[in-house]
Amino acid sequence: MPVLSDNVRSIISGAIKARTRGDYNHFMWLIDYDTLASQGVTGFKRYSIKDYAKRSRLKIFYAIGPENGRGWDVDVRENVTAAIEDDLRKPWYRQRYDFLAYIGQLTSIRAIQSPWADICSEKAKYIPGFDLRNPSPKDVNKWLERSPDFRIYGRYTPD
Repeated sequence: MPVLSDNVRSIISGAIKARTRGDYNHFMWLIDYDTLASQGVTGFKRYSIKDYAKRSRLKIFYAIGPENGRGWDVDVRENVTAAIEDDLRKPWYRQRYDFLAYIGQLTSIRAIQSPWADICSEKAKYIPGFDLRNPSPKDVNKWLERSPDFRIYGRYTPD
């Protein structure tokens, strides 16, 4: 399940939201009931959802079933999960965070980025039909909200 987050206590989170004029600063995947796959500065790794839930607002999407010829069937879900798992198994040097893309995002020249590394929102690439290049979390959020294949599953705000 695609997940957007906002660490309300982070200066970096605030700067990303201010720059993109968005409500969320990070994108990741819920790959198990308590496990997130997230692109962080130390690579694309598994994290406990509890760690994010302590400090971040979360917005969780789900892909609708294959009603009326749309949505995700079992094969699509398995393919997306397999692609995420393949990236999680890559060696550390192939999971690097794209720090160069920060410069591109800050200068609004999004083409400035490394071809062999990702920022968090680029991990939306696993979604079939996702066609955004160099997206920000705000871009991913808008794309998911407009997609006929996704619905908002829920929102979470820490105490």
